[in-house]
Amino acid sequence: MRKISEQFKKELLTGSLHNLLTYVKEDDTLDLELRGSEITVYYRGGALLSIEEKEKDFEWKPLDAEYKKSKTIMPETSV
Repeated sequence: MRKISEQFKKELLTGSLHNLLTYVKEDDTLDLELRGSEITVYYRGGALLSIEEKEKDFEWKPLDAEYKKSKTIMPETSV
């Protein structure tokens, strides 16, 4: 079952991850999906990063190798 914790959900909606969620929602080339207890952000089908909830924090895992394999050109932006 794909499910994030209530705390993870709260962080996405109003907390430390809210800016990321807002950015993804405003950019139609990005997609945020649940993967078990973590979320993965995709750019045109290529995985960019994954965020997994740990005991008291979140672990950000850039997926550069996966992105490079997709040969997708990412536009320059400032977040």
